[in-house]
Amino acid sequence: QHLVVTGYGVRQNQVMMKKAQVMEEREEADSAMPVPMTRQEAGTVVEFQMEKPFSVPSSGKYVQVDVSKVTLPAEYAYLTIPRIETSAHLKARLTGWEQLALMPGEANVYFEGSFTGKTFLNTGDFADTLEISLGTDRNISVQRILEKELSTTRFLALKTEVSKNWKISVRNNKSEKINIKIIDQIPLTANSDIEI
Repeated sequence: QHLVVTGYGVRQNQVMMKKAQVMEEREEADSAMPVPMTRQEAGTVVEFQMEKPFSVPSSGKYVQVDVSKVTLPAEYAYLTIPRIETSAHLKARLTGWEQLALMPGEANVYFEGSFTGKTFLNTGDFADTLEISLGTDRNISVQRILEKELSTTRFLALKTEVSKNWKISVRNNKSEKINIKIIDQIPLTANSDIEI
């Protein structure tokens, strides 16, 4: 599986690129190799200098140039919270990202050659693993159903006992195995008269 993350820094007085333009330019740039560049770090600044001249067409369109391509080991896993939304979100967990001198900011994510959306790279976090969301996978079906026949309400003297049974089902419609993390709600109370 191929994951590409692109990002760009902007000053406040510069115009942001439109999403459609970014997607179109990225498709063109995917076939091209990165332009040879030298990377220099000085204090808090990372500077890229082109080793050879690069021609920019005079079409008036934005041109996106890859300055580097890096391969990192990634672990893919799904996350679902069926109480909120019955869909599975794919996440890539990257290790070794600290050596890339990434800056925090917005980045475009391309997965298996397709634009999947935008993400925010939070490089200020102290975690060893950088998580990038790759969007919802429609091939994973999730259900959370209240099983009424197993749910009961009993009245005992001055107390009422309520029992509810929820069934969570996950169906993998893909040909390969997946790792999925399921988060569900556990009831809590601030009232001392209620025991859970």
